[in-house]
Amino acid sequence: DDDAATTTQSPPGIKDVAANAKSYLENGDVPRAIVTPQHYAYIKIAEGCRKRCSFCVIPKIKGPLQSKPIQQVVKECKALLERDKMKELILIAQDLGDYGKDLTPAPPAAIDDTGDDDDDDD
Repeated sequence: DDDAATTTQSPPGIKDVAANAKSYLENGDVPRAIVTPQHYAYIKIAEGCRKRCSFCVIPKIKGPLQSKPIQQVVKECKALLERDKMKELILIAQDLGDYGKDLTPAPPAAIDDTGDDDDDDD
């Protein structure tokens, strides 16, 4: 029976692809490819959500909140701002308001990493 001897493999299902894909948290590559116009870029700082709203499917699709470490966010921002034409960085996440609530220790309420070491208020 020739049909029995011939084996075909079906392409991987979406679950297989998703299980082997790296999330943005694992990649965090710097420098990275920019797919927006040269004057702005998006930086994804968190993925998923810690809330379980009855109308929302994000936690089921993306999983629980995973914030990118603040050091990685700052590194990406600095690398992007070194580009000549970069003027604006847009932070994105499913729930920006919860950024860092899953990190230990929690990041500071305000981040000042401008590179200005002068703490005088003169």
